[in-house]
Amino acid sequence: MLTQLNLESVRDRALLMRAMPTFAGVDDDSLALIAAHARTRVFPPGATLTRENQPIEEVYAIVRGRVEVRRQGEVVQVPDPSPATVGLLPVLVRDTQGFDSIAIEETVALALPPQVLLDVLEEHFPVVRELLRIGARALLGRLRAIGERQSLLGELLFALPGAELAPSAGIGRGGRVEMLMRLRQIPLMETADLDAMFAILDHQDLRVLAPGETLWRIGDIVDFTVMIETGRLRAEMPGCPPVILGERMMAGRLESLASEPVRYQVVAEVETHLLRIDMSGVMSVLESHFDLARKILAGVSAALLGLPPDQLVEGVRRAGVR
Repeated sequence: MLTQLNLESVRDRALLMRAMPTFAGVDDDSLALIAAHARTRVFPPGATLTRENQPIEEVYAIVRGRVEVRRQGEVVQVPDPSPATVGLLPVLVRDTQGFDSIAIEETVALALPPQVLLDVLEEHFPVVRELLRIGARALLGRLRAIGERQSLLGELLFALPGAELAPSAGIGRGGRVEMLMRLRQIPLMETADLDAMFAILDHQDLRVLAPGETLWRIGDIVDFTVMIETGRLRAEMPGCPPVILGERMMAGRLESLASEPVRYQVVAEVETHLLRIDMSGVMSVLESHFDLARKILAGVSAALLGLPPDQLVEGVRRAGVR
């Protein structure tokens, strides 16, 4: 078993990390670099790995044992995109609040230097893409739990601060400047590199849905996100009341990142004009624009941490500064 490997060996530490989703996209040389910097730590029951209100000095890859994570006295249900790591989210979002993480049984972990991990992220976009997928799925899981108790609203309208867009004046085909201005209103895009923004324009277009036309069905894998210019969309899921999405709203952001079947269908109530953004195209842009990729990853991480809006925005902006 992996947990029976000799963790004093760089090779065995690399094999262990290779089995973790977080490191699945890292090449052998970079994984060996991380493994060379990793240190084996053993925490007895009750020992503290990280403390709230202190910066994260080490990210822990849990090999064996269980860790309870608390923030402001409350247990955090999903502390990281991968259950095999503790401390990665605050590092990604440059969060200074941190959290308490305590071993509730004897725990063996690999302690990883945050800066080495960040350097690997910049050089290996597949790792960033996998973290985005895992994080989006974790967020959808939380929002679905809310949705099952209340409605679809939480699942559909995942929104970072500033998600409500300015009133639309209408966009005609070919209006790249106007489309750029609309794209700028999407959360985390307002300070993105201009070259990245123009590159994303090549992966979006305007679509018109006729009344009653379906945008996606239950079980579809959604690989795009939409911004409603004019009109209304109706989202429906069995057992829940429908949700109406109107002008200035978006749909599909988390779903397109998560790459898993959607649980609701979306239909146009009236003629609806949409700005459709292809997520695979966005990913190709992010691969060559790490600052924007890290901003988006930081936004997902901040939402998972449950940061208050002002701290979330500030943390994400810090994460975008090299």
